[in-house]
Amino acid sequence: MSRGKCRGKNKVKIITNCVDTGYEINYDLIMMIEHFAQSEKPEDNMSNLEQAINEFANRKSRRSHPDGSFDKRMRWYPSESEACACCAGIRQPSGAYPYSLMLHCRTAVHLAAKYGVTALEIKRGAKASQA
Repeated sequence: MSRGKCRGKNKVKIITNCVDTGYEINYDLIMMIEHFAQSEKPEDNMSNLEQAINEFANRKSRRSHPDGSFDKRMRWYPSESEACACCAGIRQPSGAYPYSLMLHCRTAVHLAAKYGVTALEIKRGAKASQA
């Protein structure tokens, strides 16, 4: 019979007592697992969320700009660090629409993909910080 506790978001089960099997438990390993489970705290996600909200507000007001460059025909393309999977669905820049990817990189959807949060969280956070 084993007894355990679930800690953190990932529900890591820590076995603290093992009676039926007769195996010796490595408590050092358990302490390492417990430390790992506690190190993944929601505060890490909150810092990503806060960064995404600040970046969204800055990009919306044009205080900061997405990382990228222009080609010879003045079409803007995102850098490798700025490009995300969500950018694949956006039309490629052309002579008529040279900033299509730049405009997309200012959206909450793009920043959500970049920072690993949801677009709804970014929009709600931005709205709350304006009030």
